Amino acid sequence: MSTRSRLTAMKKKELVDLASELGVDTDGFKNDLEARISQHLAQNQNYLQGDSRFASLYKGIVSSPGPASSAGSRRRSIVVKKTPLPSTERKLLLPSSPVTGMASPSSEIAENSTDDESALAEESAESLFSRVKAKACSLTAWAGSAVYSTTESSVTCAQNSGFKLRAKFSSVTMILQLEALYELFLILRKQTPFSLKVDHISVPFGGPTFKTPTAYLPNPCSATTYKPFWEPIACWAVYLLIIPLIFSFFINFTAGKSTSARARHIFDPVTYNIVKVLSAYMLFVQLNTATDTFVAGSTTVTASHSSVPKLPFSGSEPLIRAVLGNIPYIGSAIGTLAALYVAILF
Repeated sequence: MSTRSRLTAMKKKELVDLASELGVDTDGFKNDLEARISQHLAQNQNYLQGDSRFASLYKGIVSSPGPASSAGSRRRSIVVKKTPLPSTERKLLLPSSPVTGMASPSSEIAENSTDDESALAEESAESLFSRVKAKACSLTAWAGSAVYSTTESSVTCAQNSGFKLRAKFSSVTMILQLEALYELFLILRKQTPFSLKVDHISVPFGGPTFKTPTAYLPNPCSATTYKPFWEPIACWAVYLLIIPLIFSFFINFTAGKSTSARARHIFDPVTYNIVKVLSAYMLFVQLNTATDTFVAGSTTVTASHSSVPKLPFSGSEPLIRAVLGNIPYIGSAIGTLAALYVAILF
């Protein structure tokens, strides 16, 4: 079987891998790859035939003569093609005695051997150059393939990350989480006044002091007091977060009834928003019949308070109502619309 027949029997992926090892261009159709590889194998048969990776491609093919046989043939050709000397010169070269007459063939053999050695040196240099060139082509192809693979994998990873981030933010759960975080941020901003003045930096253990531009930072000492700091957070968490979550867990219309996993939730978003609106309405409107003054951090609030027996953490209701205003109602409306939209789509 010829080399081209063996290449024709191979698959295109195998031809691409073989071309990469040989340093041959891997683009094009299968026929193009076969032609390029076959030409490369024929041109570099002298050293590729001795490589165990490519020796099987030359099986059954009469190889080109090696260095020894080429030397012998070259010697014979030189002897045959040698121009005969004129008769006068022949007489001068041929000795008179038979013993000394054997020196003439030895000189011809020495000349031929020198020519053969020069030819072999040139052939070895050419073979070495071809081998180095093929190795350089192979390394160049490998480096190009590595750079392309790295670039392609980076682009694919970035695309997948973008799709995952978009899917995360395009969910009802993320909308409700952002709403809750925004409410908590507003409460903390009011409860943590920027009263800590910073105009210098001192190195501890008797180090130098450096003056800096005057800046006011949140005072962490405000977090050490219960009523001004922790009670408003507990009031918001209990009535506008925990109670709606409990009701939405047990009254869940999406659990096990929706065919799409995206429309199923551990906490029913519609129930959560409805209970949150009712809880805010009862806390901010129905239980307030008198007025009172409430101070938290740098905020002084004058608002009505409940005339019925106090509920847990209800003393901070004026501050929560003054800080949040209508945000719980607006957020619940947006969350309900998003939940219904997703339920209709999926």
